[in-house]
Amino acid sequence: MKAHKFGFAALSGALLLASTSGCALPGFGSAKSASNIEAGAKAAAKAAKSAEKYQAKGDYARAIEFAEAAVAAMPNAADYRAQLGHAYVSAGRFASADQAFDDAMTLGDTSARTVIILSLTRIAQGKQDKLDLGNLS
Repeated sequence: MKAHKFGFAALSGALLLASTSGCALPGFGSAKSASNIEAGAKAAAKAAKSAEKYQAKGDYARAIEFAEAAVAAMPNAADYRAQLGHAYVSAGRFASADQAFDDAMTLGDTSARTVIILSLTRIAQGKQDKLDLGNLS
């Protein structure tokens, strides 16, 4: 009986360790993680290209769909967040654009274009009190 409890505790501990450490056991996960990141980057680039195509055609619903897919594939990429913001602005979705541009800035995009369009989305929503965008220098 004690051996059974010890075995269960050992198995539970191993599962907990594996789930909290990201399965960082030697020889496991590192190559797979790198290939997953590469696949995500390729999927994001493909989706972003499609978003540009539909944006140029004026099909903003499809542009948003693909821009959202690019962000989902690479959530920490500021350029994809900004692209999503542009698609939202084109569709008149200023609150969504505000969030996308704010996220892009948080991720490091402090380009003049992003700052200006974020300011304009806030003005369009009547949020002039939210125009303090912090120290961008």
